[in-house]
Amino acid sequence: ILVGDELLVDGVPVQVRGIEVGTDRRVDSAPSRDIRTLWTVRFDQVTVKFSINMGHRTKAGSQMASPDEEFTVGELVQVAGVTAVIHRIKTWDRTLQRGSAEARDIRRIYGKAVRG
Repeated sequence: ILVGDELLVDGVPVQVRGIEVGTDRRVDSAPSRDIRTLWTVRFDQVTVKFSINMGHRTKAGSQMASPDEEFTVGELVQVAGVTAVIHRIKTWDRTLQRGSAEARDIRRIYGKAVRG
C-alpha cells in the first residue's frame, strides 16, 4: 500500500494519507502485513481551493467537488459570489496554464474576476 492510494472502506472511498509500521514509524509504502496504522481521509468529495484576482485584491474561496470532476483553464466558475475565468491550475506536481485536471489532483485554482 502506498500513500496516495485510493481504497474502499465499508463502501466509502478513502485516500491513504499516512502509513505507520512498527513502533509508530511513518513510511511512504509498506506491505499490508507490516502496517500498524493506516491514516485515511474520506474521498467521495474533495475541497478545491481558489484564489480569484480582483484587480488590487485577491479573494480566496473553495468549493466541494467529486474527485473525478474536471476543471479546465479558460472555464468560467462561480466562487465565493464572484464569477471568474480560470487562468492557472496548480496540481501536486506541476502548474497548468492550459488544459484540465481532475479535482483529486488539484492543489489550488487561480482565476481572474470577470464582469457581468
